[in-house]
Amino acid sequence: MPGAVVVRHDDQPELARLLAHLHECRTVEAVWEAIRQLRVRGAPAIGIAAAYGVVLGVQAVPEDDPAALRRRLDEVLTYLATSRPTAVNLFWALARMRQVVQTAPPQTPVPALKTALLREARAIHDQDRALCRAIGRHGAELIANDSGVLTPCNAGGL
Repeated sequence: MPGAVVVRHDDQPELARLLAHLHECRTVEAVWEAIRQLRVRGAPAIGIAAAYGVVLGVQAVPEDDPAALRRRLDEVLTYLATSRPTAVNLFWALARMRQVVQTAPPQTPVPALKTALLREARAIHDQDRALCRAIGRHGAELIANDSGVLTPCNAGGL
């Protein structure tokens, strides 16, 4: 799999004090902790972080054992699901990641499975960006200049 995968996120509780403080997650455990401790907030961001967390969680699986990757994937999905049990986007993203491997033939090589998981995590991320841009484009014409927008929850990249 080309390049190392790192999940980066701003520390939401610190935003009141700091403009932005970047944290790096290099393990699935670090992603779990970031979601659990609310350092990643907003439904879309939680789903995106979890998807990349899956990628991190399967990185150490030996390249010659597709069955081991499938077992490890189940462990990682179950583990990440405990980080924020009420987060709908978390479970939605985890289901998408599971589907990537479930629909692959049983003997798909491990590197191909890892690449497919990374591709899906990026797709989840890219789709959220595109959705936020579309909402912004369509909403901009409805909001007068110098107006503010109050959202009931963290609006993610929007």
